[in-house]
Amino acid sequence: MNNTALNSGMGTTRWVGFTVERLPVLKIRSAKQSPFIRLVDTILTAKVADPKADTTEQEAEIVWLMLKLYPEVG
Repeated sequence: MNNTALNSGMGTTRWVGFTVERLPVLKIRSAKQSPFIRLVDTILTAKVADPKADTTEQEAEIVWLMLKLYPEVG
């Protein structure tokens, strides 16, 4: 984000449309999408049952899976 987004001059990152559009998004095969789908479904099910449900473990797993897709970062 620091290389793509604009800075407010006060240390805050600005989410401006054209900078967000430049963020790299990988297209992954269906087989690799399955773990993401499973985790998101788990999170959504938990949040529908209890909006205050703790899903930090599933969210952290999504981040970990995403980092594995970007080897130069993770």
